[in-house]
Amino acid sequence: MMEMLTFPFYLERDGVTLARHPRSVGPDGSVYYAADLYEGEKIHLSYGDPQAILDKADELQIHIASFRPQAVSFVSCMARSLLLRDDTEKELHMSTYSPSQGFYAYGEFLRHGGSIMVSNMTLVMVGMREGKAAIKPVRLPRRENHFDERTSIMRHLVNFIQTTIGELEETKERYRELARKDMMTGLLNRGTMDLILRQMMDTSRGWHEPLSLIMLDVDNFKEINDSFGHDAGDKALRAIAGILQKNTRHGIDAPGRMGGDEFFVLLRNSDAERAREIAQRVHDAVVALDILPQHHPITTSIGIATAQPGDTAALLLKRTDEALYVAKRRSGKNSIAEL
Repeated sequence: MMEMLTFPFYLERDGVTLARHPRSVGPDGSVYYAADLYEGEKIHLSYGDPQAILDKADELQIHIASFRPQAVSFVSCMARSLLLRDDTEKELHMSTYSPSQGFYAYGEFLRHGGSIMVSNMTLVMVGMREGKAAIKPVRLPRRENHFDERTSIMRHLVNFIQTTIGELEETKERYRELARKDMMTGLLNRGTMDLILRQMMDTSRGWHEPLSLIMLDVDNFKEINDSFGHDAGDKALRAIAGILQKNTRHGIDAPGRMGGDEFFVLLRNSDAERAREIAQRVHDAVVALDILPQHHPITTSIGIATAQPGDTAALLLKRTDEALYVAKRRSGKNSIAEL
């Protein structure tokens, strides 16, 4: 029970952050909470730091004291008392400043917009007076920082948890990135291309912007692998990937690898003229490569298509693929075709 009070749940509901603490634990280990948790809500694990709770209580009391109240009323959540234990009275210093009364409850009803919900683990403080405030300095009793053995252990545990969560998030992000990228070249993979193409098509239609797609593959790539080995073929693919990255706009265009020796480039806000210019630059840069044994040439065949009214992502992809095959069927390959 104490561990669950120290690490209560919290959730976001209708723009409000709500805490949820246990009320009791059943004989079978089941937990009964003092307020509602809806099915499907995303809950988080939080930490009830006694020092932070007392610091926030101090801020609240200074705010109330500046009002110069003649009486103060408190309503505090029972969970705060159970968590703070011997430190409970330290969050109620106002009782030494003016007459006060109050009680503990399992939660407070909160109205937010059109919703009524229960807020747990809160302290509500109301200052009251009649007439103008008496002008006198506000001096709250000094409270020393309080760190018992339990608090110290919890702080170390929280630091461990936060570090572990941070590392897990970094790992998840790396896996998400790997899922989007082609392992060989670092370019986007085919699955990501399909997703981005649909998104770009929607944007193109919504903003009336041109969108072009380039597809290319390496001519006679099997011959390179057979003659010089797969390491040489991989080197050629990585070199072409570098050319695509160098000749496209980072964060705007989307170069990627379809698979094998086939690549693509999605050109955002680019008409047919710009697509032809990029394709020619890429074509010439590949021809200029001299990275294979015996100065063996590397060439590519390239297909281009620009989105037309009524196009879908599938139609644009199909037309670009057809343009690529036109280029491949030409004598000597090493050419650019557009449909």
